[in-house]
Amino acid sequence: SAPAETVFEHVSKLERRLQWDSLMGQGCKIHQQIDETNSLLYLVMKPIMLGQRAHDYVLLQSTRKDEKDGYIVASRSVITGELPPIAGLNRGAVLPSGFVVSPAGDRSSCVLTYVVQMPPLKGISGSFQKSVLAKVSSAMVQRFVRLQCLLEKPASPVASSTHLVNPATALNDQL
Repeated sequence: SAPAETVFEHVSKLERRLQWDSLMGQGCKIHQQIDETNSLLYLVMKPIMLGQRAHDYVLLQSTRKDEKDGYIVASRSVITGELPPIAGLNRGAVLPSGFVVSPAGDRSSCVLTYVVQMPPLKGISGSFQKSVLAKVSSAMVQRFVRLQCLLEKPASPVASSTHLVNPATALNDQL
């Protein structure tokens, strides 16, 4: 229920993302602004599961406006000697992932798609794997519900065209 440009600002700019992304509460910074559309980010993310340590990430983030007035925010982990692993944190790796923001209708709203590539969960199988995937999926959905609430106009009900899909449901059906 917000224009594509507004949503793009909230998913691509760290100071905006801190307002809605509950996993980013530990810290983040732009380590290096490579050029106008590419930057090297350092993030410390809260653990999704209780009992885990926080993870830190070094990401290359690229942003682009597409030919249909939408936006793409693409990220992936990189290794650099400038940001070595820190004791007490698990260095995480993010496979290619990101956001696609597409204008919708009269352009006063948009569709936000989050694309994430995850490696197989090594050593985890069966119902425990399903519960881990459900927990991760639930955390992801909660992040985007917070963004939706932040962007909604005061006294405006949730748009009837809003669709939140729990990817765990689709994954569980395939497992």
